Amino acid sequence: MKFFAFRFPVVVGVLCLVWSLTGCGEQPGDVVNNYYEEISEGGYSGPSHTEAVGSGTLSEITVAGTRVYVYEPPEYNDPVPMMTPIVYVYPDEPYDDFAAAKADIVSLGLNEIADDEKGVVIMVNPVGRSWGPGDVEVYKALMSFVYSGHSGLNKTFLNLQYMIGEGSGADFIHTYMTVNAARIAAVATFGGSNVVPGGSVALPAYLAGRATAIGGGTDYTLAYYRGVNGATGDPETEGTKSIYANVPGRGGTSDPVKKVIVNNSDDITGFTKDGISDAYHSLFRYTTRAALFTRIYDDFNTPEVFTLLPRPNVEELGLTMNIVNEGSNNRWYEWVPNEVLANTASNVPLVLVLHGGGDHEVYEAESNGWVAMAREERFIVVAPKTNTNKTSNLTLINDMITKYPVIDKSRIYVTGFSQGSTGLSNTLNDKAAVEQFAAMALFSWGWCLSLRWL
Repeated sequence: MKFFAFRFPVVVGVLCLVWSLTGCGEQPGDVVNNYYEEISEGGYSGPSHTEAVGSGTLSEITVAGTRVYVYEPPEYNDPVPMMTPIVYVYPDEPYDDFAAAKADIVSLGLNEIADDEKGVVIMVNPVGRSWGPGDVEVYKALMSFVYSGHSGLNKTFLNLQYMIGEGSGADFIHTYMTVNAARIAAVATFGGSNVVPGGSVALPAYLAGRATAIGGGTDYTLAYYRGVNGATGDPETEGTKSIYANVPGRGGTSDPVKKVIVNNSDDITGFTKDGISDAYHSLFRYTTRAALFTRIYDDFNTPEVFTLLPRPNVEELGLTMNIVNEGSNNRWYEWVPNEVLANTASNVPLVLVLHGGGDHEVYEAESNGWVAMAREERFIVVAPKTNTNKTSNLTLINDMITKYPVIDKSRIYVTGFSQGSTGLSNTLNDKAAVEQFAAMALFSWGWCLSLRWL
């Protein structure tokens, strides 16, 4: 996509779509999901014990008949739904008590990851003393528990769900969760057996301790993950890791999110702090699975297989991400090409991204591809928390021009999704305001209006 070299007061790319047809729309604050009510009647209780752990809080609850330990960070993203990672932990041996779960979450650094990512860690116990099909139902109950905003979670849309397993917990993931992977973005396993998973849904994976698992011969577990991810070519080597990437299809393009990472280190046969950190920061952090055809807040039980999507790695993109006025309603995020910061760029375009109602600025800029596109086109992306105030948005543009004088004033663009597009309606009827922009792209706009000045 090439940006126009000169400013012209024409609205471009307006899509007047009905909200009910979109899959990634707003989050009504008063939605209550019946599915949660059904499962909660079957056994949710607690917390029976809560304790400060590091900067966050660890609570013991009972869900679907088993004890579960939930770690929450000191703060969440605002708003929460699209920006809360959930990491499910399946240990080799059950946690006998609160102290055992607490010891693991600290020694493995899971609380540190949750604090940094503003996410949640759920330490799961099997229904019995060993993992089995009943634990799939526990996972479904936990999804509903998290989605429904209990224990302070304030709802999440389950687009950032990850699983880690050790030993028999790893085998549980391979055996049972591969056939229930519709909402799981990625998995990481440490040790375990050489099982043959049975699912068919692409599922990015990080596998460690495989030499111990297979004891020589064919690694059927690895073969499965390579197959479902289309990662059938030769691996690239990065230290002790072999990285199998998705092979280009008929169209000649590959899907970068579908990959398998194998950590061949002899030192990792089970959970380790370094191994879990590497799995998170090399795979989980850049992988999401989102509903594209169903509004999840209307239909939690949708059978849709959520679509795997990459999250951008700004370092690899040659960008720097900043947050300005954090904690304020005037907050904004910006993604700036490194050459701008190095004072080696000139005539740089600016794209203003306005999020939908209940959406987070980062989610909007990432999921709609603007951050990734900035790698190719070398423009600045700015996404404000305030998405409907014309004056605030015009002030933001002036602030960006002052901060980055290399911005080309003839190539300033704005795009809005749903409520963000609706918020542009005031601007569209203000000729002087519109003339600030070279072009506009409005998506999932619920109505059209008369542009009196055109």
